[in-house]
Amino acid sequence: SDMTDAPGNVDYGAALAATSGTSIYASRGDNTTSFWSYNGSSPPGSWTVLQDTPTQMSNGGSLSYYSGSYLYALQGSSTEFWRYSIPSNSWTTLANTPAPVGFGGDLIFTYPLGGFALRGGNSPDFWEFKVTPPRYDISSLAGSVTTDIRLEIDGSTKTIIFWDID
Repeated sequence: SDMTDAPGNVDYGAALAATSGTSIYASRGDNTTSFWSYNGSSPPGSWTVLQDTPTQMSNGGSLSYYSGSYLYALQGSSTEFWRYSIPSNSWTTLANTPAPVGFGGDLIFTYPLGGFALRGGNSPDFWEFKVTPPRYDISSLAGSVTTDIRLEIDGSTKTIIFWDID
């Protein structure tokens, strides 16, 4: 079926990732920062322009959905690794990959906090990656009582890692 065309031409480094809903996310590639979502709930569907990627997506760029609220991306032609928050439409730069990713680079989640990546670029390199959900440290003072909390948020799951009242 012919669907609504993407908002721009796509080229090397373009990638798609589907969520558990009706949304598909796309990076344009072609050394651009363009990032979009496609809603196919009522064909032919519609595109939404989202927050640009932190830098240009290039050869080996890829996307992978992490159940919950995040997508992860390899920039391609570099060591950059990013996390995209679906609810806040924002990107976070993560720890670099061990070496630059090239043509054929790809990543996939295989367990809740990580997965695997191929380096591409005519290389046999195969990596495992692990990610952690965002953590927030909160401190509150009420009179002489201090409460400290570390909270971890992963999609709709909120985990209190520790709390302490002095």
